[in-house]
Amino acid sequence: MSGHAYRSVYPGPVGAVLSPLLAGEQFLSKADLPKASSLCGACNEVCPVDIPIPDLLLRLRDRAKREGAPSPGLPPMGPWSLLASQPTVWKAALFGGLMLDHLPLRLIPVPALQAWISRRTLPKWRGGQFRKWLKTRGKSHG
Repeated sequence: MSGHAYRSVYPGPVGAVLSPLLAGEQFLSKADLPKASSLCGACNEVCPVDIPIPDLLLRLRDRAKREGAPSPGLPPMGPWSLLASQPTVWKAALFGGLMLDHLPLRLIPVPALQAWISRRTLPKWRGGQFRKWLKTRGKSHG
């Protein structure tokens, strides 16, 4: 694989478009690459030839879904939507995150979490410190 982050000689957003397409019948082996983008549109803004990269990535994501590409460790987004839109729930989640430093994650029976941590190592929790920092910063610079 030559150490290429995108498992191809084409890196970045263009690689995330080209690599699955050039894979031909092996499309599913590279179908996860279009998911490596946040779809913020910055790649489209700086593209000198105005390639609609976000649109192409969305089309490839759709194709991957239609063809049944696996998405190991992909968490469901419905709970995230609830979490991100409710301040009280968000604060409770921050506290829960702090508790995760003290719990053995392998014992938590949530399939999406187990799939995710089977491929990654969680860093020590640091959530909840931004608001404290902002309050002290506001008082000293105010």
